[in-house]
Amino acid sequence: MKVRRLLYPFVFVLLGMASLPLAATAAGAAGTQIVSAKQGSLSATWTTPEYNTATSVAVATDPTNGPLIAVVDGTSVYAKEGLTKTWTPEYTGGTSGELWVAVASDPTNGPVIVVNDDGTVYAKEGSLSATWTKEYTNAALDAGAVAVASDATNGPLIALIDLTNNYLYAKEGSLSALWTLQDGSGTAQSVAVASDPTNGPLIAVVDEGTSAYTLYAKDGSLAATWKTEYSGTTGALQVAVASDPTNGPLIAVLDPAAAVRTVWAKQGMSALWTTEYTISASAASVAVASDPTNGPLITVLDLTATTGGVFAKQGLKATWTPEVAGPPATTASVAVASDQTNGALIAVGSPAI
Repeated sequence: MKVRRLLYPFVFVLLGMASLPLAATAAGAAGTQIVSAKQGSLSATWTTPEYNTATSVAVATDPTNGPLIAVVDGTSVYAKEGLTKTWTPEYTGGTSGELWVAVASDPTNGPVIVVNDDGTVYAKEGSLSATWTKEYTNAALDAGAVAVASDATNGPLIALIDLTNNYLYAKEGSLSALWTLQDGSGTAQSVAVASDPTNGPLIAVVDEGTSAYTLYAKDGSLAATWKTEYSGTTGALQVAVASDPTNGPLIAVLDPAAAVRTVWAKQGMSALWTTEYTISASAASVAVASDPTNGPLITVLDLTATTGGVFAKQGLKATWTPEVAGPPATTASVAVASDQTNGALIAVGSPAI
């Protein structure tokens, strides 16, 4: 019997994030959700509902194929390209409560969808009607255990954590590429990835030490050296990443163990951290995306009583825009992506908008 690892709710990056040419990421808590979405700008109108009974949502976007949205509904995964399109059943017969989806998209390779079904990982690329490829059979059972990105030059990037030994593996270039060991410490807890044609793959992993969690990241190639990005916390970090050819790698981290929970972000591996958001008490999540025209997109899910909600900004120094007002119980998750043609894509899962 497989055993679920107990982790703090994690983000997905998604980041094609634009997970990736964009980068796509998702964050938040599980539960039946009404999914609403918007694209173009932070002031765009919500399309409600996109889906009525989702348990999680993931998004990506690219200039050629437009928005890609995928949801988990019980034991099935549905997806569509376009906010007004019809949902396509992508995967059925999964394990209820142990089914996760991650997506990416780029102009050359098209949509990439990855499913983690009770530890067995499947992937498809090119179209929603593509055939599934079995990628791995013993992945960890967490939303943050499998991540995907894609770009037109380097192709799909998949990373996952093994259930048995907590090793981190990754592959790049095609779904048939070989897995390479990225982190053999045996302490990997969650992973986020992004990729762009200029800077190549970006991988971030949270490792659990004897007394603290540490965030490591690498970019440029799967053989690059890990860099320590954040350490010293006694709680499991949440991390989200994105990357684009103009602005480079974007990393955001939330330390839920701090007395005042703070979201930090940086654009560039050697850049300094900037304080983006502070939350006094309640748990929260962070998701990011980036594209060459619009730059970094950061969203925060703030669960603070009466004042919480979903907040977004484009640019590390920009002002926060309230996207969904509290109370916090009305919002369960948020996923974001961005590309230079279609702009920011935000999807929110909640009882109602």
